[in-house]
Amino acid sequence: MKTEKVKLQGLRGTWYLIDEYRGTGVTFYLWESEQYGEDVPAVLTDDKLSVFDTCCFSGIYVALQDNGLLF
Repeated sequence: MKTEKVKLQGLRGTWYLIDEYRGTGVTFYLWESEQYGEDVPAVLTDDKLSVFDTCCFSGIYVALQDNGLLF
């Protein structure tokens, strides 16, 4: 999978991978904006780059819990 200069559907700019979590049958990714970095929230996607959350400030595990994807 490409990890830099990735376009995410419905979002402006390009993104780069900062973290991943491999669960049962699916991998989740946390992306950071290449233009704004830590000044904007990270984005949580699955392995098909479907966006689950666009307001991630506390890392991938908190984002997964907040979205009911990690118990």
